[in-house]
Amino acid sequence: MDSIKNTADKIAFAVYETYDYSKFKKMEGNRAVVNRRKTKILKSIEKVGYVNNPIIVNKNFEIIDGQGRFEACKELGLPIQYVIDQDAGLEECIALNLGQTNWTPMDYVRSYAEQGLNSYVRLLRLLERHPSIGLQVMYGVVTNTINTGGAGTRTLRDGDLDFSAEWGLYIEKSIIFIEENLEELKLIKGEQRMLQSGIAWVINNTNVDVKRLGKIIKTKYPLIHAVVHTDTFLTELEDLYNKKLSAEKCIYFSTEFKKSLKEA
Repeated sequence: MDSIKNTADKIAFAVYETYDYSKFKKMEGNRAVVNRRKTKILKSIEKVGYVNNPIIVNKNFEIIDGQGRFEACKELGLPIQYVIDQDAGLEECIALNLGQTNWTPMDYVRSYAEQGLNSYVRLLRLLERHPSIGLQVMYGVVTNTINTGGAGTRTLRDGDLDFSAEWGLYIEKSIIFIEENLEELKLIKGEQRMLQSGIAWVINNTNVDVKRLGKIIKTKYPLIHAVVHTDTFLTELEDLYNKKLSAEKCIYFSTEFKKSLKEA
């Protein structure tokens, strides 16, 4: 008899239901609901009806899991079914999301900014001031690197970005330069992320004449070929920049870049 009691099913959580949408809150630091995610849920409900799948909230009614479902049900006027995990917080929220739709780098930026990490607040404000510059390029400019793919964004995801206010003021001139020449830069075939962050590296790390560089980008961009290797791109750029300059005014971008890699 005891063995039967030990294996009997029991109620683990109570499921509540309400039409009071106002009691639920977005958790500070959680990613925003992407419209395409909500649209996907809406289409699913339209096709097969609503399948019971309660959202999870904590004792403060902050949504831990199910923001998309909440927004879809609210839009359709459906009741919200929910369970309460009293002490759940952002850590549990992120852990649940890891098994679902992957967070984008921008999700992490917004999350850490909402948590008050100054480096991420500065990065987010910089992106908002210069919306034509994508996060991958901006991250490359902020970290003073050219190739910002893959493992390069691990620091960003882990919350370890170190971005001072002083550096932000210093690098903004290179970001403005990219914006002013974006039309021509996009006509250069190759990896735009490497190209644009490479231009920013030149501006931030050499005594380049920005006006001369801008004129070269606007008039000589057809002579800059596919950006396959950083050295190739910087060599092509320096050849165009140094043409007709006296020896003391020449700047060898490729050499300076290689030197910086050795010193890093």
